[in-house]
Amino acid sequence: EGNNFYGLAPDIGFHEFCGDTFYVSAENGNDIHTGRSKDQLLKSIGMAINKSQNRDAIFVEQGEYAEELNLTETRFFYGGFSKGFAKNKTDLFPTRLKESVKISGDGIIDGFYIDHGLGVAGGRYLVRQCRFGASETGITAQKNDILDIRFCIFQRHQSALSVTGQC
Repeated sequence: EGNNFYGLAPDIGFHEFCGDTFYVSAENGNDIHTGRSKDQLLKSIGMAINKSQNRDAIFVEQGEYAEELNLTETRFFYGGFSKGFAKNKTDLFPTRLKESVKISGDGIIDGFYIDHGLGVAGGRYLVRQCRFGASETGITAQKNDILDIRFCIFQRHQSALSVTGQC
């Protein structure tokens, strides 16, 4: 019942999401496009967030994205795609988020390099196959947040996970 996406197979081809798919390419996108096909790529993840709705998926092509992200509804984010979205291998096709990422709501973040940490403020998230750069803390969460962290790498952190609030 509800948004039960925990325990899913890691292959994104098995419909982990229920809505539409949006495509983002820093190199080949344009934010005036719809983002709903590989021929209509968006340039920024922020525009994909604005154009998408609850339970939509956002596929992000390899590259560097220097934008602060604030996610407040259920979204499913997948990085690590090759140019043209033919392959999805995080280590071969890095998708780097160079600014801070803040999430609330439910969803999945899969296949990103996150330079300045991930802040969680309410919700349930599956964080999978991500690499966290050298910030003070990789993931900061509240005591009531539900996080499922799988196959992630934390580089040069004082702490990989920090939980605030009384337990």
